[in-house]
Amino acid sequence: MNVKKHRLLTLSIAFLLVFSVLTACKGSGTTTVKETSKAETTASTKAPETTGTKEPGEVSLPLVEEPVTFTGFYVVDLAEDDMNKNEVWKELSRRTNIYFEWETVVQENANERYTLMLSSKMLPDIISVKTSTTYPGGHEQAVEDGVYYDLRPMLPEHAPLYWEVLSNNPEAMRDAVTDKGYIPAFYQILVELYRDMPGLIFGTYLRGDWLEDLNLPIPETYDDWYTTLKAFKEEKGAEFPLATFLGYNSTFLPGYGIAISPVSLNPVHQKFYPDKNNKMHFGGIEEGWAEYLQMLSKWYAEGLYDRDFTTRGVFDLPGRAQLIGTGKSGAIGIYSEWLGMFYANAVDESFKLVGAPMPSKKGGEKVLTAFTRSKYLYDPIAITTACEQPELILQLFNYMCTDEGSRLVNFGFEGEQYVIENGQVKLTEKTLNHDLGPLAYLESFTGNFAPFRLQFSENIVRQINSPEVMEYKDRFYDTTDPVYINYALTAEEGQRLATLMGDITTYVDEEYALAVMDESVAANWMDVQAAQIKSMGIDEALDIVQAAWDRYMARK
Repeated sequence: MNVKKHRLLTLSIAFLLVFSVLTACKGSGTTTVKETSKAETTASTKAPETTGTKEPGEVSLPLVEEPVTFTGFYVVDLAEDDMNKNEVWKELSRRTNIYFEWETVVQENANERYTLMLSSKMLPDIISVKTSTTYPGGHEQAVEDGVYYDLRPMLPEHAPLYWEVLSNNPEAMRDAVTDKGYIPAFYQILVELYRDMPGLIFGTYLRGDWLEDLNLPIPETYDDWYTTLKAFKEEKGAEFPLATFLGYNSTFLPGYGIAISPVSLNPVHQKFYPDKNNKMHFGGIEEGWAEYLQMLSKWYAEGLYDRDFTTRGVFDLPGRAQLIGTGKSGAIGIYSEWLGMFYANAVDESFKLVGAPMPSKKGGEKVLTAFTRSKYLYDPIAITTACEQPELILQLFNYMCTDEGSRLVNFGFEGEQYVIENGQVKLTEKTLNHDLGPLAYLESFTGNFAPFRLQFSENIVRQINSPEVMEYKDRFYDTTDPVYINYALTAEEGQRLATLMGDITTYVDEEYALAVMDESVAANWMDVQAAQIKSMGIDEALDIVQAAWDRYMARK
């Protein structure tokens, strides 16, 4: 038979270097988790019979002579994204002879379904790991319990292309390993990032056409914002000029030295953040939080901030797009990639949105902004110990790291979703003009899993954004000093922290709303609310997350 060989990924990525046989597992739907010890989970099983003679850096196709079928549980954003119908994964199967029977679940149903699978001990071979499918006690506990494989002993042999990149990026490796040194899942690596910053960054946009009419500059400081919002209300008739949900959105908060809002939607351990000296903080007891609340309460009292902020849905983007588009509001916090939705709701032909720098006290300064994820690693896939041939899955993932495989899983099919021009990927009009937007379309079309993730490279970012939008994005980047928070708690720490933070979180959420609506509450926050939070055990909570953060920083 003809054997194709593919060499190591050759895309131009300078950043790259600096940093099983008809079915592999028995059963057609789910398989029973084996009662396996930790030592057994890391032991290599019998390697599958593959084809061809490989040389270092080469992958031979197909990976096996006879078709092999695995089962998978996959979490998607769109209900229509049935992985069994995904054309990219069908093509992967045709090339490799490795097939999957998928259970595809949308985010809002994933946690319930995942919990049921764990309790029944009926698991598929692989599971896409999201916040909604996080193992109780964390991924390290999943290895300890014999539910997930520790992939670290297997990666050098069965996914060498991937291992080379991961092992040469210390920051990525620190995020991939657990405190005990396991690698409990196969992460996607962001091998190239625009300006070496987060792939998506949240910033504030306002009505640029209004600024021009009023002869106002793009605001930088909080005082600038106050002047602008007053003018939007008094001169443009905006009901409440600022429509962003400031409790759960930290866009206006970092300028006060608070990297994460204490009323964020994050899990409890992600409500804390480190300063430059790696000391952990909780915003609700910081002076900067009290100052921030005083500003918000003043804006609210003067009708500059959304009067319905307590009842408006946090993720009601269409609703906010309508507010901005109809002139009821004039400023919103969004990702640049969402701009199309807001222009689609505009009723004024002169409607224009412009991006502003991250607000601060002085202007022109970088503000500490927290991202509760890894800088270089993206949503992974865990291989469960129900799988009898984990090596073969790793070899499939390794093929995805080749030049040919990587283009397929990142961009789809050449000639349809992209073409190659001068050695670079160029997205087609079909991709660029898709109703979902280019990124959302590519994620949906490809299945949103690529060992080497390339959608946030400068080449792609500049294709999907106009020069004008790139200018706005640069303003966000220029005024953002990012910190990445990706530590893990032990099961005992997690339980204790959840106990402590349950009442604290409820209290802070309630008192935050009162403080915005009542200036006297905001003025007395440090004497009343902060003192109450301390009496509820926040210092013990800080000790727990500090210990976890210190362990994370010491990983190798």
